[in-house]
Amino acid sequence: MVIPEPEAFHDYTASFLAYLIWDPVHMYNAVTNGWTDFEHQITFDVRQPKTRAFTMERLRKFIADYPYVDVIRYCVKTVAVLNSWGKARSWGCHMVHHALYQKQNYSCAGAVDFGEGKKSIYALHGAQVLVQRDKEVQMAVNEYGAGRGVYISGLPYSFENSRLLHRAVLWSTHSEEEMERWLSANCNVDVHAYVDSGKFCVVNNTYELQSTTVYRGDGSSFPLRLAANEIRWFEI
Repeated sequence: MVIPEPEAFHDYTASFLAYLIWDPVHMYNAVTNGWTDFEHQITFDVRQPKTRAFTMERLRKFIADYPYVDVIRYCVKTVAVLNSWGKARSWGCHMVHHALYQKQNYSCAGAVDFGEGKKSIYALHGAQVLVQRDKEVQMAVNEYGAGRGVYISGLPYSFENSRLLHRAVLWSTHSEEEMERWLSANCNVDVHAYVDSGKFCVVNNTYELQSTTVYRGDGSSFPLRLAANEIRWFEI
């Protein structure tokens, strides 16, 4: 992408739709470990009925063909930033043998609590402490001149905390008016806008029926109910 005459210090966002034709992990093994005699694999969204049926059929065939195999590992893909969040990592986001070590991985076995226990953190005069537990600052905000700062001592991943981080970023950049744009009032539901393509979708991230108010880019809104894991597409 080329911007011919960019505005100085302006924040640009590039949004696009992409179709995955080769699973990144399989691509890595093909390039690094010489996996050359395999078909290109793609990631599966097993929430979809036909994909789930195909996956289960393939799994049963594999078990039948290789009865000596007693352990099958699944690779679950999610947004990379989640690997740096707190206690929720205890579900088992362990490093694989060919991955580069990451410091954040230490808590994957559930060794941390909310806030990841940063000790001896003190709020300066003028700062507003929003959350304090056991005399330790968990969350605080401050302003200096035209700038704003937000301190959060770790943040376990949840839909609620994801929304909290979103609000913190907007507040710190004096962009509170942008909050209700391409947003779902229900934090269990996400809105993804592809402005150049003239489309946006609303995604229910749960296995339950969800009701929400969807905010468009111009601030207008409409109510919506989504079935479990449903994705609904709209024209902008």
